[in-house]
Amino acid sequence: MNLLKVQIDLLKEEKKEILKKQSTGSYYVSANDDVRLTEIDEILKKEDFLIVSPERVDRIDIGVPFKLEIDYGDDDKEIMEGVLVEQRITTEPHDKFITTISPLGEAIHRLSLGEDFSYTVNKTNVISGRILEINLPTEERMAELVKKRNK
Repeated sequence: MNLLKVQIDLLKEEKKEILKKQSTGSYYVSANDDVRLTEIDEILKKEDFLIVSPERVDRIDIGVPFKLEIDYGDDDKEIMEGVLVEQRITTEPHDKFITTISPLGEAIHRLSLGEDFSYTVNKTNVISGRILEINLPTEERMAELVKKRNK
């Protein structure tokens, strides 16, 4: 499993929150917390996370932040920022961390700045868009994407 550094940091933060909840005798502690702690420990043991540090970014790849314009049709457009990941670990904001196996992720993976893309959802809805920005992955950019999940 390849994870970005920011995903590892999110797992460590989630583990700390669960342990804190358990140590305070919180009413909200559940058996699911123990299961999740085991899952987190298994993932962190591997720590096979991906370090992406290209000198320049000319296409969307795993770990590379991007900005897209998405056209849902009927004058419904959206500007979206995100980062491509191999897989989600459940704590990332789902609208910011896009997997390579999702319809959107498959459509934009390895595209360059200014390229158009399209993908189909529910077998009939075609969504199109354009790559507006591709950025170097920095800790600041990743932290900003994570921060936006709470808004």
